[in-house]
Formats: sequence, structure tokens, C-alpha cells
Amino acid sequence: LKCKKIIHLTHYFYGISQFIKNLHLIGAHILIGEGDPSVINNRVGREFESFEFQLVPFVSVKRFKTLVPYNERKHCAVSTGTVAPKIINDDFQYYFGTDCLQPDRLELYNLARENNLSACELCVENLYDKGSRLQRSYFKQDVVALYNSYKYYLVTCEIVGFPQIAMYEAVACGCVLISKDEKILSALGLVAGIHYIL
Repeated sequence: LKCKKIIHLTHYFYGISQFIKNLHLIGAHILIGEGDPSVINNRVGREFESFEFQLVPFVSVKRFKTLVPYNERKHCAVSTGTVAPKIINDDFQYYFGTDCLQPDRLELYNLARENNLSACELCVENLYDKGSRLQRSYFKQDVVALYNSYKYYLVTCEIVGFPQIAMYEAVACGCVLISKDEKILSALGLVAGIHYIL
């Protein structure tokens, strides 16, 4: 059968060594994903350099839209998401140097708790030390109303090179992005000072 084999990088980082072996075994031609992991990690970049990569960014659904004028919103930032449980996997720790999928989100979560930040609303569910993957409280939020209440959204991407879908949803609701993930966002064609605040 003559065809190109296209592989989506969803959860590639769980057992990355075996994933890479399998790519070669099946003769994959093109890798696709919401972000290019090789942009932020040299080790991963070397493993994927023999494959063509195509970016397929997230798209927010229609319910995410601007409902409140920008000048009527709180002059504060909001951030949402989940901190995944620890990843107990030697491969992950070798390639990424941590057991945390969202270290920036965990840091933000801890800072907010320790300092009682009032300039930021944090709707982050921390499962890092819990071992559970059930996101109970996070999905109870009316995130459309939440994003429409704030002027800014704090972006916390995953260490594996993927942006968070909430970033797209917050922009669709009229939030200005604040991020330090310059490599991930530039791979999406976003420019600091134009599309987001660095």
C-alpha cells in the first residue's frame, strides 16, 4: 500500500523511547501535533529530526466568545488548568528533567497559595501529589464567564512543548495573553509584544 504514514503526537511523552522506536518500525513520514516539541527540547529534537513535522493547532468551540466589554472587566489575570499527577517514568525524567508535566502551572499554583495573590484568579486543580487523574472541580467551572470577567490570561504550557487549549479559549473570550513560553508561542506564529505580553 503506497501512502504516507502520519502520526499524531498525543501523549507521545509516556514511554518516549518506545514511541520513537515504533515510529521507525512503522516507517512514519509525518508527525503532527498542537505544538512542536523539538522547539523547546534539544533531546526530543534530535529524536524527531528525521521526521517532517506539521503543526495542527487547537481550535476553540463556538461557546467561547466575548460577552463582556474589555473595559468592564477586572484589571487582573486569570489562569486555569490542571496540574497532572507526577509522571513516574525514567524516559520522561531523562528527556524533560522533571516528573511534572506542567511545572509552570504548579509553580503558579504554589505561589498563589503561599502569597494569597489578589491580582490573579487561579482555577487550577492540583493533582500532582495525589496520583488521581480525575479532574472534578476544574470541569465544574463556567470558564466562558470566568474568562469574560478578566482582562488577562496567564498561559502555562506543558513542558513537552504543547500549548494549553485554554489559551485559545481565553483569547476567543477577549483576554490578553501573558506568557513566558516564548519558544512554544513563536512556533505557533505568535510574536511577543504583538500577540501576547512576555
